[in-house]
Parts: sequence; C-alpha cells; structure tokens
Amino acid sequence: MTLDSILKECNRIATEHISQEHIRFIKSRLMQLNLEYQRGAIDEETYHKNEAKILKDLNNILEQKRGT
Repeated sequence: MTLDSILKECNRIATEHISQEHIRFIKSRLMQLNLEYQRGAIDEETYHKNEAKILKDLNNILEQKRGT
C-alpha cells in the first residue's frame, strides 16, 4: 500500500466513525424530545416541529454517508 492509500483509508474510517457518532447523538435528541412530550413539558405542535428538524438532520447525515 502506498502512503496515499493508507491516508485515504484512515480518513474513510474517521469519517465513518464521526457519522456513527452523529447518528447516535441525533437519535438521543429524538428520544429526549419524546420524553419531554410524554411528560407534558412540550405540546404536540412543538413536538412535531422539533421532530421534523431532528429527522431532517438524521436524513442529511445518512445521505452524506451513502455518498461516501
């Protein structure tokens, strides 16, 4: 293997790891939002508004992941 190919593989692995961390973080945000709604801390409209934002973030990360 050349140094360039080793660096590319290291970058690919790092990018994959970062993507997985982002996905876990976003799923955590979604679970927290659900808990807040279940406790009555937020109303249904706020829940759906924030849920849409979180799901958009998740979809963006998944699209980027597919593109690599």
